[in-house]
Amino acid sequence: MPCEGQVQLGVIPGTLSHRAWCAEVQPHLLTGVLTKLDIMDRGTDAAAVLRNEVLPLRLGHLGVVNRSQHDLNMHRSMSAARAAEAEFFADHPAYSEASCCVPCS
Repeated sequence: MPCEGQVQLGVIPGTLSHRAWCAEVQPHLLTGVLTKLDIMDRGTDAAAVLRNEVLPLRLGHLGVVNRSQHDLNMHRSMSAARAAEAEFFADHPAYSEASCCVPCS
């Protein structure tokens, strides 16, 4: 159980199956971070999790797109990576709805 003033979060790859996801999430977590949303299988998404409809956590869930090894090898800047992440969420049919994701600034 977290101490007062602490936020405990779980970092889970979005590519993990729903059953495995459920096994990984601990009830004391306040927020979850879903990574690798850009490499999920075609036709799947984590929008319901990001809307906090599946495995609800008190502070909800945050989706992120990580830089790839290729991005690192090519010295892609963080500002370029953030711009690409924002574009991914804005252009993705499941994530572009306002109730699902909050754009970073």
